[in-house]
Amino acid sequence: MEKKRKKYYFSTFDLVLMALIAGIGGVINGSFMYTFIQPFKPLFTFLGPVSWVPLSGLYVIWPIIIRLLIRKRGAATLYGLIQGFVEMLAGNRLGPWAILFAGMEGLLVDIGFELFKDKAKLFGSLLGAALANLVAVEIYFFLFKMTSPFELYIGGIVAILSGIIFAGLLGWLIAKAIYNTGIIKVRNP
Repeated sequence: MEKKRKKYYFSTFDLVLMALIAGIGGVINGSFMYTFIQPFKPLFTFLGPVSWVPLSGLYVIWPIIIRLLIRKRGAATLYGLIQGFVEMLAGNRLGPWAILFAGMEGLLVDIGFELFKDKAKLFGSLLGAALANLVAVEIYFFLFKMTSPFELYIGGIVAILSGIIFAGLLGWLIAKAIYNTGIIKVRNP
């Protein structure tokens, strides 16, 4: 009697790719991103207490890249949870909250792609990045009692723009460049 092979939703390649990028993204986000953003804050002093928000989209670039490379529902959410755990271990200032933030960012990236039925990869990545960065920044504001109207509204608008530029567009360009190398054999985004 022949045994039937179980067919899993995520292939071994998908899971290894998630683990590799989560290792890179988790360490960068957990240990280096805050330090990287600090020298650029003086460029945005006109934003006052939200001068860090214009570069906050860089935190969301990793789930965008994964969703474009793996192209399966839930890939960004699972990836976000893995990355959040790595961030926590790498010393993220949020501690265990990093798992919640990264998982929620991945979920919103997946939602952004699903709203376009995965047909418009660029628009899905822009929408997913904008949603993920907006919600992450707004939750951060409430956790750290930054609830003035200026912080919530202006910070929210800047978070959307940062997500679109630094996560959605830049992530899409990186994924497209990875496809062009031939490492991953799927149609270009």
